[in-house]
Amino acid sequence: MHRTLDYPKYTYESRQAAADVVLAVNKESDEVHWATRSAALVMALGLDVVFTEAELAHAQGGEKELAEVLLNLINHDWAITDPDGMPAMQQLYEAADGNINVLAENLDWHYLKRLFNGAITKLELERMTI
Repeated sequence: MHRTLDYPKYTYESRQAAADVVLAVNKESDEVHWATRSAALVMALGLDVVFTEAELAHAQGGEKELAEVLLNLINHDWAITDPDGMPAMQQLYEAADGNINVLAENLDWHYLKRLFNGAITKLELERMTI
């Protein structure tokens, strides 16, 4: 019987630290378009609690792979009207008229990938017990 091995888990604290890197750098990036900065906020959420370890590994491949992971999260959640949800999601949805491809074409993937690469240096694996 063939069984696929699970990805190692990252610690909760290191996921928070990775998200904090994104938030800190993004906060100081006034020259970056608002939509890209909003997508970075969503990426911080993904790094903190949403992205699986498999998604994090896939996103490390390049800008295209990061786009797949991030746009999947945005596309899944952005049309949900939740008063406690992220305002950035609704703003992105409205600006792109609900078209994820329009959004994808207007984001600065080079900036997002550099931000992601800086953030993942904070990720640490949980200790394995045998």
